[in-house]
Amino acid sequence: LNKREEVIFLSNVGALEKYFPQALREFEKMLRHLEHPRIRELVLGDQAGLVYARKIHPLQGKFHAIRLLPPGIAFGSSDQIIFGNTLTIFSLKEEVFAVVMESPELVQTYRALFEWAWKQGKEVTFPR
Repeated sequence: LNKREEVIFLSNVGALEKYFPQALREFEKMLRHLEHPRIRELVLGDQAGLVYARKIHPLQGKFHAIRLLPPGIAFGSSDQIIFGNTLTIFSLKEEVFAVVMESPELVQTYRALFEWAWKQGKEVTFPR
């Protein structure tokens, strides 16, 4: 990632913890060393999402924001990541798999959906 790229995540942290916990650990390690890429995470606002947001909060730099989706939203066991013209969708079940698509058109559509959902999300802040 370069300094100008933004990475956006739409995540079900509970499913990540259950089916792909090493991804969360690696992401936490990465956050300790990143300084510039802008990161926005939209996380399901259930108990797992709130615990995750509280855990990640001390690692957040000024370019990293997390919002929680309302907990009543029926959110599948999946995770989406968008950066540049790449959209990656993870299916999080016993057999984890991902589909990676490089498409400006698909990224534009998913970014628009993310932006709409971002506006619905609740900003989370914790004392440092």
